[in-house]
Amino acid sequence: MMLVVYVSLSDVLAVSKAFKTLENEEGFKRCQEIVDEAKSRVDEAVRLFILLLLTTRVAKFELNTV
Repeated sequence: MMLVVYVSLSDVLAVSKAFKTLENEEGFKRCQEIVDEAKSRVDEAVRLFILLLLTTRVAKFELNTV
Protein backbone atom coordinates (compact mmCIF):
# COMPACT_ATOMS: atom_id res chain seq x y z
CA MET A 1 0.00 0.00 0.00
CA MET A 2 1.30 3.44 -0.88
CA LEU A 3 0.49 6.65 0.94
CA VAL A 4 0.61 9.85 -1.07
CA VAL A 5 0.75 13.16 0.76
CA TYR A 6 0.55 16.47 -1.02
CA VAL A 7 2.33 19.33 0.67
CA SER A 8 2.32 22.87 -0.63
CA LEU A 9 5.40 25.02 -0.81
CA SER A 10 3.91 27.40 1.76
CA ASP A 11 3.53 24.48 4.20
CA VAL A 12 7.18 23.55 3.74
CA LEU A 13 8.26 27.16 4.22
CA ALA A 14 6.12 27.51 7.37
CA VAL A 15 7.62 24.37 8.91
CA SER A 16 11.10 25.51 7.96
CA LYS A 17 10.55 28.92 9.55
CA ALA A 18 9.13 27.34 12.72
CA PHE A 19 12.09 24.97 12.96
CA LYS A 20 14.57 27.83 12.53
CA THR A 21 12.76 29.81 15.23
CA LEU A 22 12.98 26.91 17.67
CA GLU A 23 16.64 26.27 16.82
CA ASN A 24 17.45 29.82 17.91
CA GLU A 25 17.77 29.96 21.71
CA GLU A 26 16.03 33.34 21.99
CA GLY A 27 13.22 32.23 19.69
CA PHE A 28 12.78 29.01 21.65
CA LYS A 29 12.56 30.95 24.92
CA ARG A 30 9.91 33.28 23.50
CA CYS A 31 7.89 30.33 22.20
CA GLN A 32 8.21 28.59 25.57
CA GLU A 33 6.93 31.72 27.34
CA ILE A 34 3.89 31.78 25.05
CA VAL A 35 3.20 28.09 25.67
CA ASP A 36 3.59 28.52 29.44
CA GLU A 37 1.21 31.49 29.46
CA ALA A 38 -1.33 29.54 27.41
CA LYS A 39 -1.10 26.61 29.83
CA SER A 40 -1.68 28.85 32.83
CA ARG A 41 -4.69 30.48 31.14
CA VAL A 42 -6.19 27.08 30.35
CA ASP A 43 -5.58 25.89 33.92
CA GLU A 44 -7.30 29.00 35.28
CA ALA A 45 -10.25 28.55 32.90
CA VAL A 46 -10.63 24.91 34.01
CA ARG A 47 -10.53 25.93 37.69
CA LEU A 48 -13.21 28.56 37.11
CA PHE A 49 -15.36 26.10 35.17
CA ILE A 50 -15.11 23.51 37.95
CA LEU A 51 -15.93 26.15 40.54
CA LEU A 52 -18.96 27.20 38.49
CA LEU A 53 -20.13 23.59 38.23
CA LEU A 54 -19.70 23.01 41.94
CA THR A 55 -21.51 26.19 42.98
CA THR A 56 -24.33 25.50 40.52
CA ARG A 57 -24.78 21.97 41.85
CA VAL A 58 -24.74 23.18 45.47
CA ALA A 59 -27.36 25.82 44.64
CA LYS A 60 -29.57 23.22 42.93
CA PHE A 61 -29.16 20.87 45.88
CA GLU A 62 -30.15 23.59 48.34
CA LEU A 63 -33.20 24.49 46.25
CA ASN A 64 -34.32 20.86 46.07
CA THR A 65 -33.96 20.28 49.81
CA VAL A 66 -35.94 23.35 50.88
